[in-house]
Amino acid sequence: MKRITTKRVLLLGLAGLFLPGLSSAQEFNYDYVEGGITLYPSVGSQDYIGPEFRASYGITDEWFAFGGLQLLSDDVDLTTWHVGAGYRIPIDADTEAWVGPTLEYQEWEVSFTNFFGDTTTSGVDDTAIGVRGGVRTRISDELQLAGEARLVTGDFDYFGLNGKALFALTPDLDAYGMLDLYDGELGFGGGVRFNF
Repeated sequence: MKRITTKRVLLLGLAGLFLPGLSSAQEFNYDYVEGGITLYPSVGSQDYIGPEFRASYGITDEWFAFGGLQLLSDDVDLTTWHVGAGYRIPIDADTEAWVGPTLEYQEWEVSFTNFFGDTTTSGVDDTAIGVRGGVRTRISDELQLAGEARLVTGDFDYFGLNGKALFALTPDLDAYGMLDLYDGELGFGGGVRFNF
């Protein structure tokens, strides 16, 4: 009788070692706010840098609302924001895809100071429809990787890609690093995410 019990305990222990995804699978969190700094070193003649903020809120088990804001500066300032609704598509215990429509805003603004010290501000902006989607995968309890694609229509239409690595500092706080391709221009950044 003792040998059977020992065998079972050994088998369960080995299964726990070789199948950690099954023993520690957790739902992906879609309730968070995050903020950080983003740098695009060569968008035309501009070296854009500035804060970026994002948020997400789970509405149901499948649907969530999300949005983001960037305030980038150089000689020409660039402000972008987006809001949308995403639909979750589970792939397996550690991987999930999502997709959803967005409303996208982009504004370029430049200020000129003339010989007399008068400042004039001029800009262009556009609000358009877009679509975003991505994949999230859990590498471990501490590390998560995410990829996102976005297609923005309108006067300033473009296609972008984003890759992000999230590292859990505490159960409620993650640090992240990211690479972003904005209409063919490479940027990078980092920040923190608060999960609620």
